[in-house]
Amino acid sequence: MKKWTYILAAGFLLAGCSQGEGLKQKKQAGEEVITVKASELFKGGEKALQPHLHIQGDAVILNKPSDVAITFDIWQNGKIAQKGSRLSNDPQGDIKEVSFSLQPDLSNKNSQLVTIACNGNELSLSSSVDVPSDTSISWAADLAENAGDEGLKIKPDERKAVWGYGMNKVNGAASSTTEESIQQADWGMLIYIEAAR
Repeated sequence: MKKWTYILAAGFLLAGCSQGEGLKQKKQAGEEVITVKASELFKGGEKALQPHLHIQGDAVILNKPSDVAITFDIWQNGKIAQKGSRLSNDPQGDIKEVSFSLQPDLSNKNSQLVTIACNGNELSLSSSVDVPSDTSISWAADLAENAGDEGLKIKPDERKAVWGYGMNKVNGAASSTTEESIQQADWGMLIYIEAAR
């Protein structure tokens, strides 16, 4: 009889522990979801500079400092033409704010300079990318802003586009500010945020 009492007690103990672990894991998984919301590239007194600069870009803010990577891809007519550079977590701390821009590359008239910065100026990269010279229309797609007040939700090990810029030779898909319209453009660039596992 004692033997059955011990077995029964051990069974209840294991069931309680595994249920507690399951709840703990669910709680941790829910806490790891990152929310990305639109911000502004130019703030406060900097707004006065905006009309004088030939910069297309924007910024996003994360709901909490997070272990993320920022990447960009160049698309042409529905296919990835170039995988861009990868900017990973700042060794001094997690990333809270990301800004990005596309501007003329002064060293090459057929290129644009992609710049991504995190947490102000703490961490940044710039890459030159070739752009077609025969485009007649261009547009930006603020995908984080399109998500509304709830923002974009990014789960661990998930990657989502937060901003894009497209160029077409003739009018067409430019009226759409979706990720798909940038991918289908004659030339398009998408900025992605990827959450760590």
